[in-house]
Amino acid sequence: MEVRSSRVFTLEDQLSFANSSGDWNPLHVDPEHARRLPNGRPVVHGIHTLLWAVDLALRDLQGYRRLIDAKVSFPNALRIDQVVDLVVLIANDSLSIQAYTSSDAVLIANLEMAPIGRDDFVAPTFKDYVRTAPTAHSLEAVELLSGKRPIAITRGAVELFPHVARALLSTDFGMLLQLSALVGMDSPGLNSVFSSFRITSRSPVTGDGSIRFSTRRVDKRFGKVDLSITAPQHSGQLTAFYRPEPRRQEAYSAVCQRVLAGEFRKQRALIIGGSRGLGEVFAKTVAAGSGEVVITYRSGKQDAEAVVADIADRGGAARALRLDVLEVEDWPRPFLSGAPTHLYYLATPPIFVGSRMAHSESLEQEFRAYYVDALQSAAAAYRDCRPFTVVAPSSVAVADTPLGMEEYANAKRALESWATSWTTEHPHHRVICDRYPRLATDQTQSNALVEALDPLEFVLERVREAHRP
Repeated sequence: MEVRSSRVFTLEDQLSFANSSGDWNPLHVDPEHARRLPNGRPVVHGIHTLLWAVDLALRDLQGYRRLIDAKVSFPNALRIDQVVDLVVLIANDSLSIQAYTSSDAVLIANLEMAPIGRDDFVAPTFKDYVRTAPTAHSLEAVELLSGKRPIAITRGAVELFPHVARALLSTDFGMLLQLSALVGMDSPGLNSVFSSFRITSRSPVTGDGSIRFSTRRVDKRFGKVDLSITAPQHSGQLTAFYRPEPRRQEAYSAVCQRVLAGEFRKQRALIIGGSRGLGEVFAKTVAAGSGEVVITYRSGKQDAEAVVADIADRGGAARALRLDVLEVEDWPRPFLSGAPTHLYYLATPPIFVGSRMAHSESLEQEFRAYYVDALQSAAAAYRDCRPFTVVAPSSVAVADTPLGMEEYANAKRALESWATSWTTEHPHHRVICDRYPRLATDQTQSNALVEALDPLEFVLERVREAHRP
């Protein structure tokens, strides 16, 4: 028997699952927090995807079951608002599950169940969860962690997965829910990515109705965390990864110490995407040299306001405007003292979202929409500005493309071609399109523990180059 389905998980779906499992990790439920992480938007709980699949598989099966064995992996992230396709093969009481997006598998699972009698089926004990913050452990602290979580089910979980609640032993259902919270809230906690787990049944039944965990091994080279887990009727192991903290940029006071007073005076800089990352560094650098700065943001209002406040507190000139480069009709002219002299273009979608297995034309078109189409629209809107300098970073990935970044590299290559043709046709415009190395910002951060260069000195030299007549 085969079951197929497709769906799109929304933020509301995620909030419902968080209420049902107690897993409130902001990676899954907080768009403002998630925008600073590698996927750029909330990621669907892996257990949420798994229980959706199991619920569909149990829909037409009769009787009651307990979980004998489960081998489950989450090889890639599934972001909200992304279409996911599901295939479940059912043979007796075995489930073979695959869920995938247009280019990546996001769930691979094999479950073995066994029938039980009606008298052996225990009604669930219900519990409600109060929203709490996940624990923010250091990687060193994770090495010593152990603890437990009570196995319980909320009424919301029954509503989300009614067929699981009807047919699967309640302790097994509750255990699966709590695996999500164990990773997202306890270990590694805040900075976690759930990778895989394997559990098997054991006898006799022991314990106090909780799922217990302890750290088996931490590989600091990759942030890989292996946990031992035991429940009243199961034991096994779980693997997660320690996700690096979102990178924060230097405070404006520190930038001022590196920039010469007044060196960017009379520069009126419109910085597209200046609420964080590289755009934030450009904004603080120009302002530190006495230039006027307006930064734009699409969704990070609080981040943009924090950058402006940091600059203003030390006497710099900065303002923030909301602007979506894919939807703007009239590009702003926000300076009372005159037209913009410089456009620093740092708008970008999440970078590290390509597949290692297949090229995605839709992803490449998304990158091109940001890096080429929207920038061309901006340049055309400021065609009358004289002189006018555009700083639009390219990437070393154009010459040496890492796996999974082909779409990104192709779009940056197209940006370079556009820059050459635009300056040929509009000689009063200067477009600086250097290939940037990997710099330490949240926009270039991946889940891997990878070194990157300090961006401040690099950006300072680019602003000085752009300021020269």
